[in-house]
Amino acid sequence: MICRHDHCGCEACSHRCSVCGEDFCVDHGTAECRVDGLPACDEHVQVCTSCRLEHCTAHAGVCAEDGHAACSACLAPCGSCGREVCNWHAQQSDAAAPKGSRRLCTACLRYCEGGTNEPVGVDEVAPCASCGKSVCTAHQAVCAVDGQVHCSLHLRRVDRSRRLVCARHRAGCAEEPAALFASDEVATCPICGRGTCEQHRAACGYCGRSVCSAELSAESQRCATCAQLAAVSDPPAAVVTAALAAAGGESRATRRWRMARDKSHVVIEVDLGRQRTAVVTLRHDANVPDGVVHHP
Repeated sequence: MICRHDHCGCEACSHRCSVCGEDFCVDHGTAECRVDGLPACDEHVQVCTSCRLEHCTAHAGVCAEDGHAACSACLAPCGSCGREVCNWHAQQSDAAAPKGSRRLCTACLRYCEGGTNEPVGVDEVAPCASCGKSVCTAHQAVCAVDGQVHCSLHLRRVDRSRRLVCARHRAGCAEEPAALFASDEVATCPICGRGTCEQHRAACGYCGRSVCSAELSAESQRCATCAQLAAVSDPPAAVVTAALAAAGGESRATRRWRMARDKSHVVIEVDLGRQRTAVVTLRHDANVPDGVVHHP
């Protein structure tokens, strides 16, 4: 047999190219394409940059990752975006991933912060609202207050309701400092300005506000501010205007006023005549009262 390069060779060391059909000796080609096992001459043989094995040009392709050549045996579509990528630029996700075991290109590959840093697809994750790291749907949970996804490192269960909350929405009760609460389970009480849970709040029977139970008299059911109401002869004009508008009374020079202040409000007791009074709560620097309670 005469080689295409005019070399003489026996049948044992000569081959016919599967691409062009010409004969060649072992010095001018490969006896086996890595894909189909057929011979290819030196004009039609390449070395795959992924597996580093020889293959014929009929089984050549291009990796979408950076445009380098690779054999067709090393190329396959990404399970997320569908781009053809070589084995070198792909990773296989585990069967336990939300969408099962898939080939993933580097652009679609993420590592789940919620598990053991396992590879998952970009279409299987959401960013943790606290740290921005990826959390797959199998390991993510949401904060009960803001409804956003957070990884396990940034979520804790509160003590009483057992709801999951992120660090930004954790709170404490002034009357139960060792317990953890969600921020929407605690309210700032007007008298002391401290956060208190529902169990440690109660309504004042005189001004109607929700106050810390420590600031409420069990006997009179009045809060500490209402217990300190004192007569004033010349209340501020803005307070008078707001209180009368809310109480529905008319201005009279002989009207009796009693006032007290706490951390958030001015509490005004307005004499409406005929033994009727109205208790108006007005936030500092506000013109519209928060509430009005009428007493016969």
